[in-house]
Amino acid sequence: MTGQPNWEKVIRRMELLMRLKSFPVALKLLEKREKLEKIPFMRSPKHKMTLCQMITLVRNSDWTVGADAEDFFGPTCPSVLGMIDTPSLYKDGTFRSMVWVKTKEDGKKVEASIPRLPLGLIAQGFF
Repeated sequence: MTGQPNWEKVIRRMELLMRLKSFPVALKLLEKREKLEKIPFMRSPKHKMTLCQMITLVRNSDWTVGADAEDFFGPTCPSVLGMIDTPSLYKDGTFRSMVWVKTKEDGKKVEASIPRLPLGLIAQGFF
């Protein structure tokens, strides 16, 4: 098969089979902020958000939303996206051991198990 797939048909079939309650979401990662600013109808968050909140906003509102590291609440989300380095407070397990696990060693294991994009691969992304 040559050429571009009929994405409209693919998406409608996926929605039918999966019985989705909201729009499918895609994430595109960009190297330069200038590219983000050229996207038509792109919105930027007015308040700091988590990645999960941003995805929910996009899914429920059908908006195109762009963000860089400063748009996220805390370092967790931008570090997962490779926008910033994971802070030492997280790497050594201290952060996770405050609430979610009993020991710093367990917190360190949790942090090590979280998939992350390589640092510096992108500067921002949009949904």
